[in-house]
Amino acid sequence: ILKIFTELTKTKGAAGQKNQVDKALELIDEKLPIFMQSQFLEVQERACFLNAIVEIYKSQSAVGNDISNELSSLFEETLNPVSNIAQKKVQVPVGLDLDSWINDPPKWDDIVEESNRSVEGDDEWGQDWNEFGSEPKQ
Repeated sequence: ILKIFTELTKTKGAAGQKNQVDKALELIDEKLPIFMQSQFLEVQERACFLNAIVEIYKSQSAVGNDISNELSSLFEETLNPVSNIAQKKVQVPVGLDLDSWINDPPKWDDIVEESNRSVEGDDEWGQDWNEFGSEPKQ
């Protein structure tokens, strides 16, 4: 999502692209919070990172600064995977509680409601899928 958003910001000067950036911002603002509260730490981390980048972009755009080149620089270098052995050697910083939630845990009612909605066939994107999930119902 961040790469797509970055490409949109680079071409914002073209006719109609500013509108696409605004639509992308609206969509990110609408859909990102659910991922920021995911039970999976990696999903939370990526969503929070994207949220921070988008907020920086908004604040800089509001004062007339174009940071599309800076956003592009995030993807200039190839990232190599870190081995499991190297990860295990990293010491946990003092005062960091790895068992505590980064965000408030989801409420049980929200989980049940989401589960019921998925069972009924209407997913979080507002699409109604048949029982096999292959195509929308007519």
